[in-house]
Amino acid sequence: MKNQNVKETVKKIFTEYLTVHGHRKTPERYAILDTIYSISGHFDIDKLYTVMAEEEKFRVSRATLYNTLILLINARGVTIQTPVHSQVPTIHTLHSTIRHNWMAQILLIS
Repeated sequence: MKNQNVKETVKKIFTEYLTVHGHRKTPERYAILDTIYSISGHFDIDKLYTVMAEEEKFRVSRATLYNTLILLINARGVTIQTPVHSQVPTIHTLHSTIRHNWMAQILLIS
C-alpha cells in the first residue's frame, strides 16, 4: 500500500514536470514509470528493458527507456547510482530511497 502511494505521488510529480517543461504525456512514459515502481529493489536498464518486454508485454525502444529515465531523474522520480563494486549504474526508485533513508538526489559517479 505504501509503495502504491509513493508511485501515485511520483506519477503526479512526473505529470507536473512534463506539463511545465512542455513534454508529451505518452502511454509509454507512464508504462515505464509503472514498471519501474513494480520492480522490487535496485535494477539496471537491461533488467528494465527485459521486464517491460517479457513480463509487462510492453515493448519500447531502449532510446525511449533512456529518454524517459532522464525525464524521471530531472523530475526527481528516480535516482541513478553506480556502486563501488560495479561499473553498471543502478536505478533507485523514490520508494527505495525513502526505505533506505537516502537523500533524494542524483548520484552519477563516473
